[in-house]
Amino acid sequence: MKGMKAVAMGAALALGITQGTWAIGQGAKAVAEAEGRQSEGKRTKDRVQAFQTWIKDRGGDTEGIAFKECGEGDGKGKVKGGARRDYGTEAREFGVFAGRRVPTLGRLQRWAAMGITLGFAGREHLVATFPFDAVAITPATPLKDGDKGVALAFEQALASGQIDAREAVILYLILQERRGEGSEWEPYINVLPKRPGSSSLLSEADLRYIRGTNLFKAVQSLQAELPREFSNRILPVMNSILEADPSTERGSVSYDDYVKYFTTFWSRTLALPVPIPSEDGRGGMEFMELDSIVPGLDFANHSGGAANARWQLDPKSRAIQLYATRALTEGNEVFIKYGDRSNEQLMFQYGFAEEDNPNDSIMLHLSQFAEKMFAGEETKEMSKSLDEWNARVSIARDKGLPLKAFLCARDIDRRTGAAKALPEAFMQTLEVLVADPSCETGESTGKRTGDHSFGALALATKMFQSVVYTLESQSEGTGTLEADRALLERDSQASEEGSEGSLTSYQRMCIIYRMGQKRIARAYLQFAQEQLSKLMKE
Repeated sequence: MKGMKAVAMGAALALGITQGTWAIGQGAKAVAEAEGRQSEGKRTKDRVQAFQTWIKDRGGDTEGIAFKECGEGDGKGKVKGGARRDYGTEAREFGVFAGRRVPTLGRLQRWAAMGITLGFAGREHLVATFPFDAVAITPATPLKDGDKGVALAFEQALASGQIDAREAVILYLILQERRGEGSEWEPYINVLPKRPGSSSLLSEADLRYIRGTNLFKAVQSLQAELPREFSNRILPVMNSILEADPSTERGSVSYDDYVKYFTTFWSRTLALPVPIPSEDGRGGMEFMELDSIVPGLDFANHSGGAANARWQLDPKSRAIQLYATRALTEGNEVFIKYGDRSNEQLMFQYGFAEEDNPNDSIMLHLSQFAEKMFAGEETKEMSKSLDEWNARVSIARDKGLPLKAFLCARDIDRRTGAAKALPEAFMQTLEVLVADPSCETGESTGKRTGDHSFGALALATKMFQSVVYTLESQSEGTGTLEADRALLERDSQASEEGSEGSLTSYQRMCIIYRMGQKRIARAYLQFAQEQLSKLMKE
């Protein structure tokens, strides 16, 4: 019995030692992780400070704003409707935040401001400036590189058509990363996301969330085309540029390197008026809007309906100015507007979508319907029908009629959920497609409602039915609009209850995007069916 007790006591003692050792190990691990986060936080803060100093040294002023990782704000200043570029969990994205309180002016103050500024109401406040010539990276920047060999390599590649103006900027960013501490752009390169999100890098798991959409086809096309373009055309140019710079780190540029800066460029670009040599032979300059990057301003996120800031290029000072257009408190995130873009454009370029985006749309192209229109026919008959279809498409093209149409969300009646009208020019195209072959004018005859014939309305209805099926069927699409809505609600409820939702932020954006597509397709189908029904009753 004593032996049993001794064994039990020995086991308990051993267990206590083991548990204590494990607890000490876990505590040490937690301390190490905390120290690691603190150290990384200090490095991030130092990089941001160096970046702001770099802008200041070049003549800029960012005293009125702060660059922080998105989510660092106090939570009170989050603008409803704001959207952020999605970079996944591997790379936090910086945003622009108010560095101080920006008040609105009272009525008397505005009157005084109007008198002083000859009519300016004083509602906007300048919060930052970025000198265009010293900070902006434009297609002309590589041609002015301090290394004449590098500048010449870029000039030759552009002149020969090996690369275009946008690709020149992308390759120039890669060059600056390779130069490391020897690059004048190093402070900017250091604050860019290390692994930005990209449509070209979407996994199969993410792609299935956008099946049946135009975005799905565009991403598949990009994923197939980009590696070929890189290997066959881009890489030889990049190698020649690196060879022209003896100070640059050696080693071949990988496809991942290219994709990183391809995505960096497309998610941060602005159309800016860039001075280029005039073609009149007099040595003058002319301005052309070219896609460019403005370090600092490019960290500002987008809000279509609730932007609280705007930017402009001042022609006199050649400075890009950031104005607050609403009252801000310190810590509020600053949102600008990237333009009136559909969710498809926002998703492809930036990786996010806006709920209830008034600029949302679906693009239809006749080419996508050719085979579907005659899918039930025998092979021989289908071939004949396709030949007739293509012949009529050629007639429409010769008449200058559009072969594609945009179904717009802003043309939907919110009360009924139906579209208010059909795109008129595209309906004229459909009239040609359903015209009697014996009709010399190429226009349809027969029963009409307003400007639309029965045949054109029937064809439009069939097209819209095809779009709805492609989007909502399980075989080609992602299920019904109602199922999407329920999926988002479940995920939001899980997040509110403190448990982790099943969707990543990008997957949520995919669902918001595809819901908009389904809503638009249904709205135009509903209107076409109503018009067709009225015509049949007459």
